[in-house]
Amino acid sequence: TATEDGLVSLVENHIYALQKEGKVSLDQFVRFGVPNGNGFKYYRYRLPNTTEVALRELAYQEDGKLDSEYRKQIEEPFNQAVLDYESQRAKELSTKERRTLARKQADAEHAHFVAFKRARDDFRFRHKYLCFVKADGDNMGKVIQAIGNASGDLQQLSKILAEFAQAAVNEILAFGGIPIYAGGDDLFFVAPVQNERQAHILQLIKSLDEAFPQQALIRLAKQHQPGIKDLPSLSFGLSLTYHKYPMAEALENVDTLLLENAKQFELPGGKKNAVAFRVLKHSGQAFGTTLSKAELDKLLDLIAQSRQVDFNFLTSVQHKLADTKVLFEDALQHDVLPYYFEHHFNESVHQDNTFLQAVQAFCQLTYQMRTKDFDQVVYPALRFLQFLNQQDHD
Repeated sequence: TATEDGLVSLVENHIYALQKEGKVSLDQFVRFGVPNGNGFKYYRYRLPNTTEVALRELAYQEDGKLDSEYRKQIEEPFNQAVLDYESQRAKELSTKERRTLARKQADAEHAHFVAFKRARDDFRFRHKYLCFVKADGDNMGKVIQAIGNASGDLQQLSKILAEFAQAAVNEILAFGGIPIYAGGDDLFFVAPVQNERQAHILQLIKSLDEAFPQQALIRLAKQHQPGIKDLPSLSFGLSLTYHKYPMAEALENVDTLLLENAKQFELPGGKKNAVAFRVLKHSGQAFGTTLSKAELDKLLDLIAQSRQVDFNFLTSVQHKLADTKVLFEDALQHDVLPYYFEHHFNESVHQDNTFLQAVQAFCQLTYQMRTKDFDQVVYPALRFLQFLNQQDHD
C-alpha cells in the first residue's frame, strides 16, 4: 500500500507509454476520478493492489460491470489512499508521523475488506490469497549451444521467444493477472487464485505451458545437433500467499519453488519440466508439492470433478485416505485400488462417482511414477482441492 516517493506517478506514466505503443489496454488498469477544483474530474490509472488481485473473482457481476459493493469497500477506498499518500508526500512529515499514517491506512483497508467479506455470501477462503508465479525455460542453454554461431537461427530463436513472451502476457492479462516480467523464456507475474470466469491458477499455468514453443525450439536445435538429448521445456514455481503477506518474502518463496524444486525435479524418464507449488496460510501452516506435467493433467481433471461434489464429501475422501493409509498403500502396491475404493466408498451415492474415479486415476499415476514418495504428492494435491473449495470461517 505505501509506496516509494514518485513511484505512483512513475507507474502511471509507464502505463500511458505502454498504451500508446499498443502493448496494453487501459481497461486492464484501475481508473479513478480526481476533482480538479472546478467541479470537474479528470481520470487517472493505477495498477491493482494485492487485495484487488486476490478478489478478482468477486469484482465483477455477470454482466461484466464492476460489483457495487466491491467498488464501495475495495476500489474507492484505495483510490482515496493513493491521493492521500500523494498529498502526505508533499508535506514534511517525520518518520513517526508517516508510520502512524501508514498504520491508520492499513487498519482502514482491513476494515473495508472485512465489510466486503461480510456482505458477500459467496466469499471463500481462496479470496484472501493471491499467486506469485515464476516460469523459466529448461535446457535453453543446450539449445543455444546447439545453434552455436549461426546468426540467422539465433535471430529466429529470439523471434520465437519474443512471440511466446507476448502471448504469455496476453494470457496473464486475460486471466486477470499482472505481468511483472516477461522476457524470452522467463516469466514472473501475480494473479488471483481464481478469476471471474471460474478459471483457476493451475489452468492458467497449463495454458502458458501449452503456449511454450517447445516443438519449434526442438526443430531449431536438431537442425544443428540431431542427437540433442536435453530438450527444452518450461518449469513453474507457484507460491500462494495471504493477500497482505510481505512481497519480498513471497518473491523469495517463489524463487525457491522454481529453482530448488521444479528445476531440480527428476523422475525416471525425465528431469525438470515440473510445477512446484506451495500454499502458505495466514496461520503459518503450509503445504505443497512438485508435480510432473502428467500429474498436473490428472490434477486438473480432479479439480474439475471436485466442483461437482459437496465440500464435506471432498473432505471425507481426504480423511478416509489418510485414516486408512496402510490399506490404501497396500491396494496401490498390489494394483487393486478399485477394490479398495469399492470397499471404503460403498454407499449408493458413491456409485459411478466421477470424482472418485478421478481420485483413483490421479493416485494410480502418481504411484506408478514415484512409488516411494507418492504420498508427498497425493495428500498435498487433495489439500489443494480443499483450499480451492472451502468456505471462509474467520
